[in-house]
Amino acid sequence: MDTVTMTWIDIAGCRAIEAHADSDNTNLPLLVALHGRGDTAQGFVRVVPLLAPHGYRVLIPEGYFAWGGGRAWYAHSPPREQEVRASRAALMAFVTEANERYQTPPARTALVGFSQGGLMAIDVGLRFPKRLAAIVSMSGYLFMPQAVPVALREAGRSDHPPILLVHGLNDEVVWPQRSRYARNVLSAAGLQVELHELPIGHDVTPEAIAAVLTFLQRALASADTSGRYGQKP
Repeated sequence: MDTVTMTWIDIAGCRAIEAHADSDNTNLPLLVALHGRGDTAQGFVRVVPLLAPHGYRVLIPEGYFAWGGGRAWYAHSPPREQEVRASRAALMAFVTEANERYQTPPARTALVGFSQGGLMAIDVGLRFPKRLAAIVSMSGYLFMPQAVPVALREAGRSDHPPILLVHGLNDEVVWPQRSRYARNVLSAAGLQVELHELPIGHDVTPEAIAAVLTFLQRALASADTSGRYGQKP
């Protein structure tokens, strides 16, 4: 297996860790991995050995707010709209600049988030002005479910990325019912959504990442050929 190189970087004023497997291939899809509340980029590098060796450039930005010795995407629970808006703007700028820096188009870029990061992955991914390859939320939930149609209008696109929701049946931090509800709301809005429930708790496990990798492989292959998930050119 290729060794993985990890480096601290700054993108759009946000500290992040960049990780990729050492190989001759520099044309790697981007995975923007968003940690949960109280974690840090350094703490969330535990996902790197599960993702980077499979041919991805993984970027782990630090949460916008300080929280409990770590970082968070919003400091209050339930989330306050102004905090989510601030993190949304920061992540929009982060992804846009990362696409330019690594010469990787949005169609080869996925947002993968855990817990709070899962909420932000959906929130930003739906609104991003160019279609991303995929959105993944692990143990996450929807912010302002009633605003999903507004988010889709803000994006100004007729097509939207596929969404994967992964949730542990034993999750006692974010109840699995919240991902089921998210699936129903997103599906009702006409989006392509898959829900995988696993016998795990509030955690990122190899089983969860296996589901993510299968989904991403399919989404990126389809985006690379046609720009539309699940359709042939």
